[in-house]
Amino acid sequence: MTTPPAPVPLDPPPEDPTALDDLAGDAGVAADRLGELAAHLGGPAAAAPRWRGEDAVAATARVAVIADLAAGSAAALQRAAARLVAHAAELRAVRRRIRRLQEEQEEDFARTRIQLSTPLDPAGWTATGPVHAATALERLAAAERERSREHARLLDRLSDADTTTVRALALPGGDGPTGPSGAVQRWSAHLVAVLPAWGRDELADRGRALADAFLAGPGEEEHLISLDALERRARAVGSAAGEEAFAAAFLGGLGVAGLRTALETAAHADLGPGSAFARLLARALAAAADPDDGTVDAPVAGLLAEPLLSPADPPGPAEGVAGGIAAVLLAGAGAGGARGVPPAVVASWGRDLLARERVAGAPPAAPPGTGPARLDPVGVVLDTLVAAGSADAGAALLADRDTWSTLLARDRGDGGALLAEVVALAGRAEGGAGQRAVRSGLEALGAGIRDGDPAHRSVDLAVVARVAPALGTAIAGHVGHTAELLGTALDGRSTGPADPALRGLGHLTTHRAAAHAVEGALREWASRRPVELGPAGPIGPLPAVEVPSAYLAVQEYGQRLAAAMNGFDRQAEALLRKRRWDATVGLLCLVLRGPWGEVAGLVEPFAAHWLRADGTWDDGAERGLPVRPTDAGRAALAALPPDQRAHAVAAARTAETSFRLTAHALGSPEPPRSPEWSFSEELREAALSAATDLGLGRWEERDGPEKGRKR
Repeated sequence: MTTPPAPVPLDPPPEDPTALDDLAGDAGVAADRLGELAAHLGGPAAAAPRWRGEDAVAATARVAVIADLAAGSAAALQRAAARLVAHAAELRAVRRRIRRLQEEQEEDFARTRIQLSTPLDPAGWTATGPVHAATALERLAAAERERSREHARLLDRLSDADTTTVRALALPGGDGPTGPSGAVQRWSAHLVAVLPAWGRDELADRGRALADAFLAGPGEEEHLISLDALERRARAVGSAAGEEAFAAAFLGGLGVAGLRTALETAAHADLGPGSAFARLLARALAAAADPDDGTVDAPVAGLLAEPLLSPADPPGPAEGVAGGIAAVLLAGAGAGGARGVPPAVVASWGRDLLARERVAGAPPAAPPGTGPARLDPVGVVLDTLVAAGSADAGAALLADRDTWSTLLARDRGDGGALLAEVVALAGRAEGGAGQRAVRSGLEALGAGIRDGDPAHRSVDLAVVARVAPALGTAIAGHVGHTAELLGTALDGRSTGPADPALRGLGHLTTHRAAAHAVEGALREWASRRPVELGPAGPIGPLPAVEVPSAYLAVQEYGQRLAAAMNGFDRQAEALLRKRRWDATVGLLCLVLRGPWGEVAGLVEPFAAHWLRADGTWDDGAERGLPVRPTDAGRAALAALPPDQRAHAVAAARTAETSFRLTAHALGSPEPPRSPEWSFSEELREAALSAATDLGLGRWEERDGPEKGRKR
């Protein structure tokens, strides 16, 4: 016997209209009481009659704020109560219609079962029996499809009502979780903003509770809580993460080890920069800093001052922390106008990343899900600092020579453009911070080039060329410190040829834009310095004469260094060509036998030289004309004011002495010299070799007429 199919589900919505009625009643009662409170606070109590002075003004203002809050809350609750009543009525109508659909379904199934169970007449088997069963089932299926469509329409109608109700319950307070519970959280955050003393303990408790929940896990090798649960908790926090009380309690509850673990978690492939947890960390770190000056409260400052990465950390955790740093910074940058991680913290993280990279010899792994343009955590740090525009943070990142050395060591895919922006930013920092950044950059540059030998270079010259204009402008912005650096060779403070800052300045002057910026700033600086010359010579030091002359010596050193670097580069290219030749043609000539081998051995040295594959190269010429001490003297004379021309000899002598002392401190880098190659000598050696190979006897060298005779 044929049986009907299973009925389609027509489940009613789970909401209870009676509970909504009760909630609407409670909201109405609360609205009435808040209205009474607003009216009471608007009366004589709002005047604070026994208060005097600023306290009275503050108390009256606070009472007025609370009165406005009460009135606004009463109106909002009245609207919410009305909407809850309407939503309960809509829910009852939907439930009634679904109940009617269920009754119709029961009737149709009962009728179909009766039809399918009716005995068939054998005489009409062909015409009525099977046709009767198929028709019944077809009618039932059509009715079921229509009921299913109407049930879906009813649920969609209720869903629209749900959305309208949620919007009505979305009380003021900013972004955050949706729904009634989310509205309560946003309203709490709104109260904290309007009444700062209200709710701080509650927010702190929530911050500590989230930290405790995150740290209370089953073991170190597993996630402390499931990622889904972590995301739900982070979304539930909402805008409270941006409150100082919550942020301080949350970060303090994590501690240094917990913050490292949180960053590792934020870098997980299932989370990344778009996760609620990464945004929560970014907002909490932002809330921990003063929005005006970026300073961080002492407890949290102590936490953030601890290095997040150590050279001793194993690769896995180190890469996780690095990826988490990038994920949190990217989440903060995309937080929809919210303040990101404080620039001072970003600079500290950048130093940790670079210190780890310097020891490991390679950058940490990229954070997952960040796209090909964001594969370098250090690049994310640099980009964040540039976006923040904090000169002090940029100078803090570039405050030490080791950081500079790591950043200048290799191209990160943009040719050094992002680093140049950070250098320009750091150069705008005032006082000692900017000076340290500039001096560290020069020291790293000088130490990274040394005598010009590629074997001693630890910087990427292409990156240096891209950064040079920004560094030159930064040096010009701290021209007083630059003048002091140039004077170190004149007063015994120079460390001699090993002084890396002077060498770095010398190489920087080989870049036209940087040299122009520094020279212009020094010229203006010197023009503001007095030139005091007496009948017997200078009266005390003459910075206006000595510093420009020392800079001229630095420029001369830069030219010699550039020539030495070019010479070493030509040497490296020549040796590379020779190694390739020896490994191919030279080796073939050695293994050949017979007449062809002898001919190849004779021709090979000349072919190698003709093809520049014999290890020799063109020494070339030094760039530019040599500068002498007398040139410094003439430059000093040209810069003398008219009233001091009578003492030109003393000024010239001072300039020449400054030039000599600075040049001696810098030393004179020399390029390597190409080995000499003589056609006649090579021909003679080839003839001797051929004679020996042909068995003509042994030739020996003699003096006089017997030289070269066969013995």
